[in-house]
Amino acid sequence: MPKKFDQEAKDRVVRLVEDRILAEGLSIQDACQTVAPKLGVSWHTARQESVRLFV
Repeated sequence: MPKKFDQEAKDRVVRLVEDRILAEGLSIQDACQTVAPKLGVSWHTARQESVRLFV
C-alpha cells in the first residue's frame, strides 16, 4: 500500500530540492537523491513532486 504524504511534506520536499538545485547547480535527479533520504522518502517520490515545479 502506498504511503500518503500531506501537502506540507510535499512542499518541503520541493523547497529543499529547489534549494539544492539553486545553491549547488545539481540536476533534479541528483538533488532528489541528496534530499530524499534526509526526509525519509524515496528519491523517486521527491522527483515526482519536484518535476511538477519545473514543468
